[in-house]
Amino acid sequence: MVIGLKHGRGREDDMSAAMNTYLRCSRLLEWFNEEFGSEMCSSLTGGVDFSDSEQLAKWYQSGHEKCVEMAGKTAAKLAELLE
Repeated sequence: MVIGLKHGRGREDDMSAAMNTYLRCSRLLEWFNEEFGSEMCSSLTGGVDFSDSEQLAKWYQSGHEKCVEMAGKTAAKLAELLE
């Protein structure tokens, strides 16, 4: 969303802005998969079922730091792609 807000779609008759946005989004997703091995929460968290309150509580106690780290790294990469 941030990439779209910054770079937008442009005019309806000029797809260059939209293509620029799509390419930046694609680069971010490709980087994320290379950096973390997946884009799927179930893979990234070791299969935590976030609809199960017991699994969620256990994850918050022991595993959510990984997601915090991933969010930070992703925000830094996003800032790079916004330039």
